[in-house]
Amino acid sequence: MEPEFLYDLLQLPKGVEPPAEEELSKELEPLLSR
Repeated sequence: MEPEFLYDLLQLPKGVEPPAEEELSKELEPLLSR
């Protein structure tokens, strides 16, 4: 996935690092199961 996609998805400012993939998958799982 593109880093910008992750930033847009998580609505994080560019200066903030996205969470680790494992944490990210936990965050995305409920969103994808809607």
